[in-house]
Amino acid sequence: MPYLGQHFNYFKYDFKELKSVGDLLFNRAFYPEAMNYYSQASKLKPDDGQVQSCVVICLSREGGKEQALSTLDAYLEKNKTNPSVIADGITLLLDLGEKEKAIVWLARLKKISPSLTKGKQLTAMLAEKDGNLNEALENYNAAFNADPSDLTTVRLLGNLLIRQKLWGKAIIHFKKALEVHPNEPYILERLGTLLVTCTDSSLRDVGQGKDLCERAFINISSHSVTLISAGRSLAIAYALLGDKQNAIKVIRMTINSANEQDVPASYHEDLRNLLQKFNSLN
Repeated sequence: MPYLGQHFNYFKYDFKELKSVGDLLFNRAFYPEAMNYYSQASKLKPDDGQVQSCVVICLSREGGKEQALSTLDAYLEKNKTNPSVIADGITLLLDLGEKEKAIVWLARLKKISPSLTKGKQLTAMLAEKDGNLNEALENYNAAFNADPSDLTTVRLLGNLLIRQKLWGKAIIHFKKALEVHPNEPYILERLGTLLVTCTDSSLRDVGQGKDLCERAFINISSHSVTLISAGRSLAIAYALLGDKQNAIKVIRMTINSANEQDVPASYHEDLRNLLQKFNSLN
């Protein structure tokens, strides 16, 4: 972090480097610093959709919802015939709580690109927000089967399956997703956590779950929440396998990581409680 200013000045005309470091900062929830990099990157490539999306998210996470919405509205109007831009914009509108605007843009998207797989994902997102969970699951599954490479669909479908306590289907889903994204930290952690901590003990595979969580825990691309969740599950796996020493070691590392990240207080309390339990093990 102390070298960011110097690094930024060295690479302020290098789009690839700016975006790479911006992504790293974003994944660690350093939104103001990430915004600095994304803003400069957007000047170099104003039509890059990923950078524009990250700018909007950074603004909203730092309390600038109105500015985020204004930036998004302008970008959508500029690209109102571009299906991929519209699809990304609808996702952001939903994240910002602008459901009515999202519905309008989704209707436009279906009109100009009725066969677009992303339309099924967005239809599912709206159905989920309205509490129509069966419809949401149906459309998420259709979107995933049509395009298993879309990590947003992977995440949304997986999260809904977990919330509905459909443990077996969630495990199958993440295993399929891992075949397409073998090194994606989020998928590694979610599948690993399910295999370690699933309330249905018949579905557990603690050894495999430990390996998956470890891969997520040491992955430099892991988002802060993913890293902490992976560390928590990894420590539990060690404890279940009778390795108290490594359980304590990993949970302490996870506590240190949580102390460096902007995470809810409940995370810290949960991790400290686990450390206390591990210390009391015979």
